[in-house]
Amino acid sequence: MKSKNLFFVLLVSVTLFINYSTLTAENNARAAKNKLFTQSKEAEIITSSRVLLSKIKDVSFEFKQFSSNESATNSDAIVGSVFYLAPEKFVIKQKKGDLEQSFYCNGKTLFVYTPSQKQAITDKLSNWNKNSPLPLDLFSLDKFWNVLDREFLFSAKSLIGENACLVTFASKKNNGYFIDVLIDAKSYLPVLIKVRNSSFAQNTQFSNYKINAGIPKSSFVFKPAKDVDVIDLSE
Repeated sequence: MKSKNLFFVLLVSVTLFINYSTLTAENNARAAKNKLFTQSKEAEIITSSRVLLSKIKDVSFEFKQFSSNESATNSDAIVGSVFYLAPEKFVIKQKKGDLEQSFYCNGKTLFVYTPSQKQAITDKLSNWNKNSPLPLDLFSLDKFWNVLDREFLFSAKSLIGENACLVTFASKKNNGYFIDVLIDAKSYLPVLIKVRNSSFAQNTQFSNYKINAGIPKSSFVFKPAKDVDVIDLSE
């Protein structure tokens, strides 16, 4: 009787071990398959975004920028629109509270016009990019990924459900800044950019894209009125 009981216990133990081993193997295979799918989907979204944006001739979209600083008690929201004409012209029209500003750029020179102050500042785009954690020429959407590759080092990527892919970069300037880019999984367009370091975060949301709709070239020309004070910072 004892021998039968011992045999039965051994049989049950072996069966449980086999079932556990089979289940573990199946789980490992499923995890490997999911990981492979995730990596493939991430690569598909990023590659498709690179191809789509590189073919943009003109585009307009709206944005909302929210900046916060842990050492400050106030946060400011900026809303506006961006108009871009390849290869290098863009206009940014924004409003922060009652203050309205327009940025005109031809790829090299930047004009910042503040109507309420009757003032226009002109400078080299490269100077602004040096002093800003978010390069302004990211708004040249056909060069969007090229600017990221130029200014930042790839850090990580991850799927956000089935709707988006989050790509993280670290600044090459060694200033502690990171940039998170959220790419929509269906449109392959950037819908959010977050610039951050240990004490600062700036979120820029993008919406209402209109691609290759035909924006007049005259929209990108800035001619200040005679009563506008033009300050040249490029020299």
